Amino acid sequence: MGCLGSKDSYKDRLDKVEDSVGAVAGQRGGDGLSTLASCAADLKDVMDIIITNGANDSTGIRRIEKLSESILGNLESRVSEDFLKLDDADTLTEQMLGIARDLDAVRATKASAVIEDALAKLKSRIGAREEAKAMAIVGQVRQTLDQIKEPAQVMAGAKRVLDGVAKAHEEAPKNTKVVDLLLKATVELATKIMGFEAAWVPYPERAASVRELAARLDTAAEGLVVVVGAKWDPPMAPQIDRMVKAHALKLFKEAISGAEKAFANKKCGAAFDHLEVLKPLWPELKSEESVCLQLVGIISKIQTLAVQDFINATMAGDTSSSEGIRAFAVKFDALREGFEGLPPSAGGPLIECLVQGEATVAVEKQLKLLEAEAAKSASEGDIAAELGLATIVQALEALVPVWPQLPSSDETFPGRLQAACNAVESWVEGAVTGCSEKKVSGLLSFSEEYDDRRSRLAPPEPEGGPLRPRVAVHATEAYLAGVEAELAKPKGLNPNALLDGLKAGVASVSGAPEEAATALRERLGQAVAATTERVRKTFQEIISAGEARKAEMIMAFARTFDEARTGFEGLGEAASGPVLVEELQGLQDSALEGLLQELEDAVAIPDVLLVLSRVKALQPWWPRIAEAAALQERSKAALASLPECLDQAVAAAGDSGGGSSEGEAQKALLEAASALDTSLAGLPLDGIELPQLRGRVLGPA
Repeated sequence: MGCLGSKDSYKDRLDKVEDSVGAVAGQRGGDGLSTLASCAADLKDVMDIIITNGANDSTGIRRIEKLSESILGNLESRVSEDFLKLDDADTLTEQMLGIARDLDAVRATKASAVIEDALAKLKSRIGAREEAKAMAIVGQVRQTLDQIKEPAQVMAGAKRVLDGVAKAHEEAPKNTKVVDLLLKATVELATKIMGFEAAWVPYPERAASVRELAARLDTAAEGLVVVVGAKWDPPMAPQIDRMVKAHALKLFKEAISGAEKAFANKKCGAAFDHLEVLKPLWPELKSEESVCLQLVGIISKIQTLAVQDFINATMAGDTSSSEGIRAFAVKFDALREGFEGLPPSAGGPLIECLVQGEATVAVEKQLKLLEAEAAKSASEGDIAAELGLATIVQALEALVPVWPQLPSSDETFPGRLQAACNAVESWVEGAVTGCSEKKVSGLLSFSEEYDDRRSRLAPPEPEGGPLRPRVAVHATEAYLAGVEAELAKPKGLNPNALLDGLKAGVASVSGAPEEAATALRERLGQAVAATTERVRKTFQEIISAGEARKAEMIMAFARTFDEARTGFEGLGEAASGPVLVEELQGLQDSALEGLLQELEDAVAIPDVLLVLSRVKALQPWWPRIAEAAALQERSKAALASLPECLDQAVAAAGDSGGGSSEGEAQKALLEAASALDTSLAGLPLDGIELPQLRGRVLGPA
């Protein structure tokens, strides 16, 4: 009476457990785990019964222990590399640990600890082997990087480096040590490639190959940063795109300038030669609206000059010159066709313009084009990209050479021209008030090109005067709206967009009517002042937070801002003030002086832990300290006193009375000294020879 179970009843259960354990002997993976789980639960249940009955059944207890050993042995035998490769290895591991925890209840030693230890040792062995293989490949990557010293070595060397990075990452995909080295190699490779820009940026085929490398490098880096919980920023590919685009724009400006000078000297052939240089660069340039407008502008000018020369030669009976212009027209039209995406010439190909013959025919054709664009823009209510603008410019340009040849008694053409131009001007003024900043730039360029042509088509005179001053007011307001919206952001301010908006606003306001320009310049001045104040405040917050990298970014912006501000004339006192970069430098140096004072105070106390915290706080700022002689001398003087400081702290610890408190103090000093050694190892301490501080705590061997 009072027993919860007889020996015979649980003996049968133990017999069944023994049979079941034997039946799954030798099985691997997840096979038989459910059986073992049931057996472990039965052993735990039987042990509870024995204990409840007084724990007098020593035979039953020993048998339970023996069976638990069998189950544990079965579990241990499953722990292998093949087991860890299973798709459901994590789930199976949890099952095994659950079984082991049930066994813990019937054993003196924990079965769960045995399984956890076996798994940990196995993973450690695998990790060490993977790391060794990966580090060998990292060494090869390092060797290849060191061999890339000339532009000719970049392509082949970069491919080998990226192959090695991929292979090493595959060998040790989650090893942070390996991944960190691979990331550094990737950054170095990107730096080398961009450092040789002169060898590939000017050559489209080479630039295309570098773009492919950059895309592959970005893909590799994005896979690496995931392992260390970081972000690959900025990616390389967009930087390459910007470098190629910047080079193309530079050559474009040079070519356009050369073509404009040749045009001014009435040399169509020389202008053609300058434009021909742009053909291989066009894929990089054709998406830029202002580029398209400038190119269309010079092309239309050259075409106009060629037509004028042809008419003059024809009227003079100069057959040789007129035939030469015809031959030029064939080449010119072929060149224009090569600039993909440009709108068709308003007057048709040059070769067709040469045979039109009569001024009336030409005027009629151009006025119809102009009227069609004016009507289209009015009906659409929005700007129709550069096609409509370029067509209008070309139509006006095509009218310039033939307009003076119209009969003075003709009143139809002047009236039609006035009506079409009024519609275009009204449309542009409406469009500029509600479009993007990029489109505003295009409209400003258009208004300049428009005024240039319209001023040569008189009479009739423009009823509202030049278009550019009217557009300038709306354009400046649009740029200011973008600047003020950027300044209104509580966070995430885009300094480049802000500066670009200010520069564009200052440039555009120059053509506005004086009364409007005065008010706009006042707003621009206030925006410049608000920008400097925002930068100061942000910089102080960054300095307080110890974010050296962000501080350098703000400093770089300040240099660019100061350079741009020298051209911000007429903005009043609100935009004046001290050089921003010097202000920020002063704020930074003041903060660093405070940190150095805290370091000097900590050394004087002496307080080794406080010294360590101050050294760590100064680490990110060391490049700046190294640039400033006074800060550098103070820091070196403080660091040179560290051995004496540590000696004093060691002596103080020895006087603490002995026992456990002395040991704890010595241990804390040893940890702090080791951390100081590590922190100081990365600092350029020219002129200071510091012994190993950890060794001073330990004393003579």
